[in-house]
Amino acid sequence: GTWLAVRCAEVHWTWGAWVPGIVLTAIALVFVIFVWEKAPRGRRETATGKLKITPPLAAIACMYFCVKMTRYAFLFWLPLYMTEQLSYAKADAGYASSVFELVGVLGALGAGHVSERFRNARFVVGGVMMLGLALLCATFPAVSAMGPVQNLLWIGLIGMFTFGPDTLMAAAALQDVVPRESTASAGGFVNGVGSVGQVISPWAVAYLSSHYGWASLFALLAVVVLCGALALATQWVRVQKEAMP
Repeated sequence: GTWLAVRCAEVHWTWGAWVPGIVLTAIALVFVIFVWEKAPRGRRETATGKLKITPPLAAIACMYFCVKMTRYAFLFWLPLYMTEQLSYAKADAGYASSVFELVGVLGALGAGHVSERFRNARFVVGGVMMLGLALLCATFPAVSAMGPVQNLLWIGLIGMFTFGPDTLMAAAALQDVVPRESTASAGGFVNGVGSVGQVISPWAVAYLSSHYGWASLFALLAVVVLCGALALATQWVRVQKEAMP
């Protein structure tokens, strides 16, 4: 999506809005036409009461606040960082930032695969990836200044270690810790908490980058991500006990 928007904006800035919008509309139409929710005939899923906020669900929600704050900071503000701090041309910054998503999808696939290989250890895999993300955020200012290759490498790794726990914990892990009839409510709760982090993200980026420099922003993101990792770590013992035969 980022690559397409940048490519179209090079032709004319309005194309950067219209063309992705048209593509998204086409995808939505395909989804509406071909994707249907199917339930076994004669079976109805009914809610058994209000959503119960259990410790595992609370840990996922806390983690999602942290990862969504970080994800949107990179998604929306990475090009500005590269133009202001690394002196990239606007188009080059846009193309470079697309690596965050293009490589990030590998992290989502890898996190799911690894967690299933280790008895569905979602919390362990998610927590370890969050620890890695914290380290990547803390070192990004120094590494990105070394050159374009190092910058792209770190952007790709940050994408992988962001989208990995993001997708794993908000999807598979969420379904593991709540009853089937509460999945939609739990998903809304987790995404709602995460959206608070998304709202805070631009305020934090704008304030810290303008008053204390970009390095302070990435230091804050490292601390935020570390808090998310610790939230998941509180559930490691429970998960290991449940996985034992």
